[in-house]
Parts: sequence; C-alpha cells; structure tokens
Amino acid sequence: FGLLLSFVVDLPQIILRALHLVAAATFVVLLSTILLNHRAGWLRKLPERYPGLLSGKLARFVIDHGVVFAGAAGLIVSPLRFGTAVLLTIAGWLPQAAGVIILLHAFHLPVPPAAGLLVIVTTNLGAAIPSSPGNIGVYHSLAVLSLSIWGIDTETALAFAICAHSLAIALHISLGV
Repeated sequence: FGLLLSFVVDLPQIILRALHLVAAATFVVLLSTILLNHRAGWLRKLPERYPGLLSGKLARFVIDHGVVFAGAAGLIVSPLRFGTAVLLTIAGWLPQAAGVIILLHAFHLPVPPAAGLLVIVTTNLGAAIPSSPGNIGVYHSLAVLSLSIWGIDTETALAFAICAHSLAIALHISLGV
C-alpha cells in the first residue's frame, strides 16, 4: 500500500524516501527468501563442508531452522500460492482501510481516501518501533504525522488517532473473546 501511495499522493520527500526504502527492503527480503528456498539442500550440507566452523549448538539451531524456513518459503516460489497469499492479504487489509477512511469522514476531515491508507501504512510500520503495550503513543504520533501532510491540526488529528486506536483495540479484544 505504501509503495502504491507514493505514486498516487503528493507526499513530502522524507516520507517518499521511507516508503521506497521499505519497498526496496521488502523486495530484497523476498528475493533472498526465494534464493534460500532454492538453496535449501546447500544449507543442509554446510555442516559437512565446514565441520569445525559449524559444530556448535547455535550453528546447528540456525541451520535446522533455516532449512525449515526455506521449505516454508515454497509459498513464494509457487505463483498460484503467492498470488493467493497476496489476494488474501489485500482482503485482510481492505476492511481496516475502509474503517479508517470512514472514520476520517466521520470526523469531517478534509482529506482524500489516500490519507486513510497512509495512516494505516505508517501506524503499522511504526508497530516495529519498541513501544509501550498496545503501541500507546507511537500509534498516535504516527497518525498525527500522517494527517499533518494534509494540514490537519494536531488536536483534531490526535482525537482521530485516539478514536481509531481505541476502535482497533476493541475490535481485537472482541474477536479474541
């Protein structure tokens, strides 16, 4: 979503660079995973080729789990499975995107629907930042930052962020129950 947004919405350069960097890193990880899947046999033979270097428990752990990961990466190699995974991922994100866009409209914020997608992208990428339980603080500051691109004042954007985050947490709790 972030990469698509970078071509559709006029975003500040720093955000464009960040979105492009994340997309490039994702592409590199995807290619590395495909390569690892094709080289799983080579990974299994490493202890035989380098017995002194890879004789420890940690090395054995890394190799064993690397082989399992390489086998699971077969999902990416199969075009049908990969396409299905992409479609299911999009189907999973669309309700969240629709909810955020509807909430932006409920707050009468003068922003395009792409603002909702940007809020989702930034807050989900921000979830990788070490934070307090529930991402309290990080989620809100990233949502406020996302909406600032369209000139939304901090107080209104923070009210939106608190409401959006509260609804998301309530949804997760209710689905968990």
